[in-house]
Amino acid sequence: GIDHGEYLKDQMIQSGKKPILWGLAVGVSKYKSSTLNLRYADQDALLLKKFFTSHEKKSFSEVHFKTIINQEATRENIIADISNHLGKAGPDDIVFLSMAGHGIKHRQSGSYYFLTSDADNENILSRGLRMSDFEESIKILAQNVRKIIVAIDTCHSGALQIGMRGVAESEDLSQAIKAAQGLYIISASKAGELSMESDKYSIFPDYNGHGVFTYAIVQAMMGKANYDKNDYISLNEIFHYVASQVPRLTNGKQHPYFKV
Repeated sequence: GIDHGEYLKDQMIQSGKKPILWGLAVGVSKYKSSTLNLRYADQDALLLKKFFTSHEKKSFSEVHFKTIINQEATRENIIADISNHLGKAGPDDIVFLSMAGHGIKHRQSGSYYFLTSDADNENILSRGLRMSDFEESIKILAQNVRKIIVAIDTCHSGALQIGMRGVAESEDLSQAIKAAQGLYIISASKAGELSMESDKYSIFPDYNGHGVFTYAIVQAMMGKANYDKNDYISLNEIFHYVASQVPRLTNGKQHPYFKV
């Protein structure tokens, strides 16, 4: 028999009906503990919003994009916007979720956390966003939406160097999200690598720098990844561009990876 969902989706694509995009970008550069501060994670979130909203009525029929930056980025706000904002997406819409900031692995429990703006080593259990809670939110979304893209650029606290974001030792972030079909996860760096940010990675004059990962994603979507020169850029093309450009820009220090 016909899978009516797939049939309808194919009909929509053939009829030229553009999808609706629901986006959420979280970026934390300013932490309660200023020794943790990054430079451009907040600007990464703002850049993604600027890019996607500029494509309303072009690539997408509607764009509903929210950012959560700096002190707004609490565990409660992030979870609430994943369920309340992204939760408005219908089955044929596209969800884009990005997280930029520090990541930390809790020494006793071994659990991986996204470091929210009000979290530090002392209160990570009560204030940090545990990746398993993040996974739970995405699993709920994935029951209702067929296409979800998650981009993660975090930093492991053991490698807190100015201008770098890393990931926890031997932690495979995509393992943290084992949810449904149609889920695309792209991570900024392999386990154990640092994740770079710099003022060299600038696209628009209103932002003075970015993480190399977000910079490469936006460059890809702006046309650099259109390898086959047709009228759209596929996710595969984006992944391919980011995977080849980021190691080049970082002299082999950072290697993004993705899971479908």
